[in-house]
Amino acid sequence: MRRTILFEETDTGWSAHVSDLPGCVAAGYSLTETAYLMETAIRNHLEGIRDTLYDLADKLPESDIPAAERYLEFLIALRGCK
Repeated sequence: MRRTILFEETDTGWSAHVSDLPGCVAAGYSLTETAYLMETAIRNHLEGIRDTLYDLADKLPESDIPAAERYLEFLIALRGCK
């Protein structure tokens, strides 16, 4: 899945954020550094969501687990990780 990353030049370098991943931001001195940091930030953000879903799955009633597993598979597919 493609995401739009918004880069903005600042007084001290560059900043970036992904509008569909609230709180997923990065900043660096150069555009190249900021792009690298943004890639890492997206990966960490999605791994955090995945880990949270695993934790929640342990607390779900049996009947809700299939839906949670499908959602988790969807998120993993977005990132391309297993």
